[in-house]
Amino acid sequence: MVYGILAGNKVHLSEIARSLKENITLKKTIDRLSRNLNAFDDKDSLMHNYLTLIKRHVKDDYAVIIIDNSDIAKPTSKKLESLSKNFTPKCVRTLDRGFDANDYYRYFLKRGERHG
Repeated sequence: MVYGILAGNKVHLSEIARSLKENITLKKTIDRLSRNLNAFDDKDSLMHNYLTLIKRHVKDDYAVIIIDNSDIAKPTSKKLESLSKNFTPKCVRTLDRGFDANDYYRYFLKRGERHG
C-alpha cells in the first residue's frame, strides 16, 4: 500500500493498484488491497505513531488547527475530543462559518483552548 501510494501519488485504491503494475487484472489487485485494508487491526498503533510524528512539527505558540464541517461528520471526531487530547490549548482552532454557534465557542472556552 505504501509503495503504491508513493509511486502513484494518489490515495484512491484503484490508483494505488494501477501504480503497482502487477501482472494480474486490476480488479484482482483492488480486491486484494481492499481485503488487506479491511483486515488491518493495528489502527490505534498507527494513529499513535502518526500523531507522534505530527507533534514534532507543531509549535504550540503559533500552530493553527483548521476545522471544517467535514471534520464533524467523521465518526472519530464528532465531539472534536482528539483536538483537546492530542494538542495543547495554545494551538489556535479556526472554524468555518458553519461553526458560528455559541456551543462550539463554549466547548473550546471550557477547555481553555484558543479559537478564531
